[in-house]
Formats: sequence, structure tokens, C-alpha cells
Amino acid sequence: LKKPKFIKVDGIEPAAKGVNIYAKVVKAPEKVEGSEDLREIVVGDSTGIVKMSVRDDRYQACEVGKVVRIQNAHVTMIKGFIRLTVDKWAALKP
Repeated sequence: LKKPKFIKVDGIEPAAKGVNIYAKVVKAPEKVEGSEDLREIVVGDSTGIVKMSVRDDRYQACEVGKVVRIQNAHVTMIKGFIRLTVDKWAALKP
């Protein structure tokens, strides 16, 4: 195993995989219309903000103002904007 390399939000590239960041929750989790278990959370750091998609009950660690650790997330481009996707292989910890 090698140590994860954490980057800032502005270092996230389109189509990136294995993204590791520390970010503060800016906006509370919101339910996505048309999906029962998908939530969107806005997170950010000193360099910018990004939307993050989370499935199931994993969003509960995200409270506004708290810093979360996101490991092994991947990027999906939606309407030309970067969105971090936290799937079953990614870690989302407070």
C-alpha cells in the first residue's frame, strides 16, 4: 500500500480517478429528484468548491461546517461541470 496523496479542489482534473481531498461541507446534503438514495453535497477548500454525489446513507457524515476526508473518489462531467462521485469503493470520513 502507498500513502494517499491529497490535493486541493483546484487540482481536480476532468475524468480523474482516485481523487483524495480534505474539504469542508459548504451546503447540506440535498436529495436528487428522480433518485431515492442519491444525495448531492457542496464541499470546498481555500481554492474552490465542487459538488459531490453520494449514494445510500454515506451522506450522514456530512454536516455543514465540518471537514470531511474523501478518498478514491472519481470525477464525472455533468453539463460541463466537474462532479465528484463517491461510490462503494471510495471512503468518506469525518
